[in-house]
Amino acid sequence: MDCYTANWDPLGESAYYRKLELYSMSWNLKEDLREYLVAAAPYGGPIALMRHKKEKSPSSRPVLEIYSASGIQLASVVWKDSPAMFLGWTTSEELLSVQENGIVLLHSLFGEFKKKVTMTNDVVQERVLEARVFYTTSSRPPFLLDGPLSKQGNQHSPCGRTRIVPSG
Repeated sequence: MDCYTANWDPLGESAYYRKLELYSMSWNLKEDLREYLVAAAPYGGPIALMRHKKEKSPSSRPVLEIYSASGIQLASVVWKDSPAMFLGWTTSEELLSVQENGIVLLHSLFGEFKKKVTMTNDVVQERVLEARVFYTTSSRPPFLLDGPLSKQGNQHSPCGRTRIVPSG
């Protein structure tokens, strides 16, 4: 008879876990995921993908694809705005995309446009280098933008980063 706990791994001193594959992803990606901006929602929610724009021609628009956690496609939308440099999900399952010029767009789970947030002139002029979403209990999604101002020491933030909280 097999031991029932043979495939369990220790997690600390008094807890154990095991990893089970519940299903295989049903998407058919032709390229490697390294070629995409990827955002997975918290708690096993949807996954958003957008291919990095390599060609600079205006005719080649990236496509925003949204999949369920099992890989079933929920939406496919041709991106009409400036290229996104960051994708992230809010706890209310809204897709947040940050563009290099500081414009933040919110989309629904099915790729429908919901809201546009414009940052201050400092962010627009200096460009965004990096952005992150932080999950809180608030209904508003706080996120952190990092740009060239932070390399010179941003006078508005003691840590040298620009923290922006869109009004909601």
